[in-house]
Amino acid sequence: MADNRAHLLLMEPGNKIAMKKRKVNKEVERKKPYNLLGDLPDRSMKISGSKIAEKERESYILEKLILDLNGIEPVPAYFVYPKKHKG
Repeated sequence: MADNRAHLLLMEPGNKIAMKKRKVNKEVERKKPYNLLGDLPDRSMKISGSKIAEKERESYILEKLILDLNGIEPVPAYFVYPKKHKG
């Protein structure tokens, strides 16, 4: 029974220790998915790309791109948009 009361005490909104514990747990939980991804490129690295081909179809335009997302290997991408677009 003492365990249940201790748990309830931790859940009290005004309990500063409990609030700090929850904050630390949230930070730990947020880091877990990133740790599963392995080594990631620096978040401040600029992303660049270039268009290598463009094909006009009946109702849309297809662009083939090469993106530099991590500075290590190029990433192919496609961008499709309607011929009659605004903007």
